[in-house]
Amino acid sequence: MEDRTLPHKCKYEERMMRETVAGFLDGHNTMSLATSRDGSVYAASLFYASDGLTLYFLSDPGSAHSVNISLDPEVAVTISKDHTEWKKISGLQIRGRAYEVTGGESEPARKIFEKKYPFLAGLLGMPDLFRGARGIAFYKVVPQTVRLIDNSVHFGYKAELSL
Repeated sequence: MEDRTLPHKCKYEERMMRETVAGFLDGHNTMSLATSRDGSVYAASLFYASDGLTLYFLSDPGSAHSVNISLDPEVAVTISKDHTEWKKISGLQIRGRAYEVTGGESEPARKIFEKKYPFLAGLLGMPDLFRGARGIAFYKVVPQTVRLIDNSVHFGYKAELSL
């Protein structure tokens, strides 16, 4: 007999995974962003804000990771908290594509960032900050796969979400 509950179970598990990941993103502030160029890899620690599973960050378009993104949008991101006990290790490993935010998407990105970091509200509203005197721009990471690591479940526990 065919099990017709499986698709519902999978959709439920996917929804729960999305909610867990979104909650994890909301509860953390710093990501490690990995990019590459000419066979060399680069990593940068950056503040981020999220909207669902999409990550937004600010950067100088001339920085190594921003230049790399303009040449190859494939990126990897990790988000975790430092722990001294291995049983408490949890985090996210994300593969996706990153882009500079332009046009009509800039204002929503700014609002998402200001919601997470209210102290930036006045600063981010200054038009000369973006692509102006300081050359700062918003970028976004659109995940393709998200892997949740959680040693509190058991050592090496991983759950993956393909988007």
